[in-house]
Amino acid sequence: MGAITKFKGQTAISNEANSKLISADSIPLDSSVWVVEATLNYDFDHITANANKSVYRYKTFELSVPLKGDLNIDSDVIEDLYDQIGDTINGFLGVNDRIKIIDISASVNSSGTQATIKTYAISYLLNFSYLCSPLSPGNTITKSNNLFSCIATIDGSALFENQVNTCYFYLPYNCARNFFTDVQSLIFWGYDYPSCLYYNTFGPATYNDCNPISYNGINNFASNTNVLCNTNKPNFGHIPTHAFVLWWPHYSGVSAGAIDEAYWMLQTTYGVPYYYCY
Repeated sequence: MGAITKFKGQTAISNEANSKLISADSIPLDSSVWVVEATLNYDFDHITANANKSVYRYKTFELSVPLKGDLNIDSDVIEDLYDQIGDTINGFLGVNDRIKIIDISASVNSSGTQATIKTYAISYLLNFSYLCSPLSPGNTITKSNNLFSCIATIDGSALFENQVNTCYFYLPYNCARNFFTDVQSLIFWGYDYPSCLYYNTFGPATYNDCNPISYNGINNFASNTNVLCNTNKPNFGHIPTHAFVLWWPHYSGVSAGAIDEAYWMLQTTYGVPYYYCY
């Protein structure tokens, strides 16, 4: 927090030409990722209660940075990285878009001379209304994903995302300014948690992922996933902030293109919340 407050104060108030994100000449890679991620989440601190009732957009991109010995990054490189990521995020935000959370991770090449910095940003759309209540449109059924032509035409994974993100993963307080630090992501697989996520098996020659999901099934998935994600938090201070679902096939290898099971993969993003209630 000290580095963030210092940098924001220098940049916004004194506008000193020599303001720095860090005071040292270089810091370790993991510390660099934390500082840049936390500062960007602070810079884009537009989260409001409205973020829990919205349409979401995702942006993923990668940048490469040079490393010094012992996997350190120069302070000037950190400054450039911060600017590039911030500019890229600003570039994809529309007039009514606001950032919910930014997750940054790093991987190092085999020689230890370069790091790939991956940014995963989630934004939400203002002025969107979503009624957070159990889904109950009669006997209408959904499909597990939007890749297939089925009698059921509604994408069940999209309904599930809406239910989880709007009805369960929300900010505890509605303050003037909110942001997250120590952002982390965990992956959950449908075959491990079939009561929480879609999972279905098929005969290799009869594969068809049009197996319907009832709306009550979506409600149960969402409720059980809320328990799953809160039970498996990275640390005590974390809260789940967003759920993103991908449909995932498993190829049996019995014949070309044969699939013997399909399931949802859930990526849950966590953060430690900070609030300015004034």
